[in-house]
Amino acid sequence: MRIIEENAETVINELSVHDALFKKLNYHFSEKVISFDLVDLEWDKVITKLRFNNVIGFTMDASAPWGGTNMARLLDWEVIAKEQQVLLPILYKEAERYKLGAYLDTRKELRFFETIFAFSTGDVLRIVCESIDVVVTPIESKQE
Repeated sequence: MRIIEENAETVINELSVHDALFKKLNYHFSEKVISFDLVDLEWDKVITKLRFNNVIGFTMDASAPWGGTNMARLLDWEVIAKEQQVLLPILYKEAERYKLGAYLDTRKELRFFETIFAFSTGDVLRIVCESIDVVVTPIESKQE
């Protein structure tokens, strides 16, 4: 399934990812793609693979202000309303300031949106992208 600006809030709210383990964060610079897995071992027993396409910016803190463990669980995933966006306005300002408008100007027809992930450690991941591909697969239980 593909998430775009128009359906982002609805689709994200329908996904069952609360308390899932955050795994395998990858950033592919040349492809402008971020991918990672959210693994639910307790409730739905699924792996939700997320691939963020045409990423133009992201920030993440990893200081574990609420106390660190060796596992980060997802507390919340939200789409940020346009009037509350933090990163996207900064990216547009920087593009203007450094005359980098060619990159963003050629993509004006694209609808970038900003999402934020809050983790059990107190850390936050913020991503601005054009779309998100979601693949949910069941975790196979071991037969004994």
